[in-house]
Amino acid sequence: MPTALDHFRLAVPAGSEEALRAHHGGAAGMTETTRPLPLAVRGGCRFRVGDVRPRLRPTPECAPSRKAHRGCR
Repeated sequence: MPTALDHFRLAVPAGSEEALRAHHGGAAGMTETTRPLPLAVRGGCRFRVGDVRPRLRPTPECAPSRKAHRGCR
Protein backbone atom coordinates (compact mmCIF):
# COMPACT_ATOMS: atom_id res chain seq x y z
CA MET A 1 0.00 0.00 0.00
CA PRO A 2 1.40 3.45 -0.93
CA THR A 3 2.49 5.58 1.99
CA ALA A 4 3.40 8.86 0.27
CA LEU A 5 2.87 10.90 -2.89
CA ASP A 6 6.11 11.02 -4.90
CA HIS A 7 5.20 13.03 -8.01
CA PHE A 8 2.29 14.12 -10.17
CA ARG A 9 1.93 15.53 -13.68
CA LEU A 10 -0.28 18.47 -14.60
CA ALA A 11 -1.15 19.73 -18.07
CA VAL A 12 -0.33 23.41 -18.62
CA PRO A 13 -0.67 25.77 -21.60
CA ALA A 14 2.22 25.72 -24.10
CA GLY A 15 4.65 28.61 -23.60
CA SER A 16 3.73 29.14 -19.94
CA GLU A 17 7.11 28.13 -18.47
CA GLU A 18 8.12 31.65 -17.34
CA ALA A 19 4.79 32.16 -15.55
CA LEU A 20 5.14 28.71 -13.95
CA ARG A 21 8.64 29.55 -12.74
CA ALA A 22 7.45 32.88 -11.32
CA HIS A 23 4.56 31.25 -9.48
CA HIS A 24 5.95 27.90 -8.36
CA GLY A 25 9.59 28.93 -7.98
CA GLY A 26 8.88 32.42 -6.67
CA ALA A 27 5.57 32.75 -4.88
CA ALA A 28 5.24 29.10 -3.80
CA GLY A 29 8.93 28.72 -2.92
CA MET A 30 9.45 25.47 -4.81
CA THR A 31 12.85 24.46 -6.22
CA GLU A 32 13.02 23.87 -9.96
CA THR A 33 14.71 20.59 -10.91
CA THR A 34 16.18 19.64 -14.26
CA ARG A 35 14.39 17.44 -16.75
CA PRO A 36 16.14 14.65 -18.65
CA LEU A 37 17.34 15.96 -22.03
CA PRO A 38 14.89 13.92 -24.15
CA LEU A 39 12.04 15.47 -22.15
CA ALA A 40 13.49 18.97 -21.81
CA VAL A 41 13.11 19.66 -25.54
CA ARG A 42 9.32 19.30 -25.12
CA GLY A 43 9.15 22.21 -22.68
CA GLY A 44 7.57 22.27 -19.26
CA CYS A 45 9.01 22.45 -15.77
CA ARG A 46 9.64 20.21 -12.79
CA PHE A 47 9.70 21.40 -9.22
CA ARG A 48 10.31 19.95 -5.79
CA VAL A 49 8.94 20.90 -2.40
CA GLY A 50 9.90 18.49 0.34
CA ASP A 51 9.25 15.00 -0.99
CA VAL A 52 6.60 16.10 -3.52
CA ARG A 53 7.63 16.70 -7.15
CA PRO A 54 5.07 18.42 -9.41
CA ARG A 55 5.76 17.96 -13.12
CA LEU A 56 4.18 20.57 -15.38
CA ARG A 57 3.97 19.60 -19.02
CA PRO A 58 2.65 21.72 -21.92
CA THR A 59 -0.27 20.13 -23.69
CA PRO A 60 -2.07 21.46 -26.79
CA GLU A 61 -5.02 23.57 -25.64
CA CYS A 62 -4.13 22.49 -22.08
CA ALA A 63 -6.09 19.29 -22.64
CA PRO A 64 -5.90 16.58 -19.97
CA SER A 65 -2.86 14.42 -20.56
CA ARG A 66 -3.41 10.78 -21.50
CA LYS A 67 -0.24 10.08 -19.52
CA ALA A 68 -1.24 12.09 -16.44
CA HIS A 69 -0.46 10.15 -13.34
CA ARG A 70 0.76 10.29 -9.81
CA GLY A 71 3.58 8.20 -8.46
CA CYS A 72 3.37 6.74 -4.99
CA ARG A 73 5.87 5.06 -2.76
